[in-house]
This record gives sequence, C-alpha cells and structure tokens, in this order.
Amino acid sequence: MWFVYGRLVSRPGEPASRIPLPPDRRILIVEITDLQAVHSFRPPPGACDCHCHIFGDPRQYATAALAGYALPIGPLDSYLAIASALGFERRVFIQPAMYGSDSSCILDALRRLGSEASRGIGGIPARPVPDATLAEWHDLGIRGVRVNYTPYKPL
Repeated sequence: MWFVYGRLVSRPGEPASRIPLPPDRRILIVEITDLQAVHSFRPPPGACDCHCHIFGDPRQYATAALAGYALPIGPLDSYLAIASALGFERRVFIQPAMYGSDSSCILDALRRLGSEASRGIGGIPARPVPDATLAEWHDLGIRGVRVNYTPYKPL
C-alpha cells in the first residue's frame, strides 16, 4: 500500500518509520508492506489519504468490463474502518477505471460523508453536464476529473 504523509516514510520492504528529511520537503510517498507496522505507525493530525478508491455494490453501480482487471471488494464502510485504524482523518476519493465516466459511487460517498474531510476526483462525463450539476458536484467535494491513461481497456 502507498500513502502520502507529511514527514513520514518507509522504504520498500521495511516497516514504516520516521526518517529525518530536509524541512522544505512537505509530501512524501509511503509504502506500508508490513501490516504489523501499521499498529505502531501514526501519521500526523489531519493526515490525508490522497488517493483512495471505493467500490460500491455492483447491483447499484454499473462497471465497465476491463481486460485484466477484476472488480475489487472495497465498500465505503470498509475503507473508513481501515483509514481510521491507520489514523487518516481526511481523504480524496479517486474515480476507479471500472466506473468509466460514471462518478455515482464517489458522489454518493461524498453525500454521506460531507466535504469537510472528503474530496473527490470524478470521471470525465460522457456528455455535457449542466452548470447546476457541476455546482452541485463542487459543493459535494469534487475538485477534478481523472484522465485515465491505463493499460486496462473496456472489453
């Protein structure tokens, strides 16, 4: 797993730990490879998981069939439990490739959680979106769109 924190980092294969860094370095990428290290590792207050995916019930959120990519299990409640255990107080939901241009899953999560501690990066809509809808998405916490250059292509 990769996470971004203020001044906390781990090297691949090592438990997450504090490593002295120059004071001008504000964002670092952290890979946690040892889940036991998670219990002793605490990010600073206000830490943000800046790239997380959630996957809703496939009966409610249509997915695109992508070659080489199976729908993961990743409901919002499970993500929130893991994020809380890791010490994340804020998050940015990123549109999974499986949802293509349909940002309903992220929008529903933002409706539930509010935009105080949650933001989203949605899919590029397939057709023009009315200004009122864009304003609603902004109010919910959408702050950008995902341009998806990926090896996973719709079947």
